[in-house]
Amino acid sequence: MKQEESVNMTISSVMKKNGKKVVHIRFERVQGGKRHFAEGVVPDCTFEKVYGFSDEEIAQLKFYLKENVHTIFEEAQKINDKEFWLK
Repeated sequence: MKQEESVNMTISSVMKKNGKKVVHIRFERVQGGKRHFAEGVVPDCTFEKVYGFSDEEIAQLKFYLKENVHTIFEEAQKINDKEFWLK
């Protein structure tokens, strides 16, 4: 990815899928007036839907996910905490 491009990341709360805890991740950017996105899942670090990101960029995003699984789960857990909703 080029340095000047801004990519936003959104995470879900911790969810269960097939009895396994997962967090859904969405990377988004606007490039050339079009919205590009890549939707993935951790801890598998796989992408389910991709539009506008190259194979090389997806490889970089997978590496990022693999290196940050623990932090992503920590942040997603904050969304789950009841205290989050009461603030």
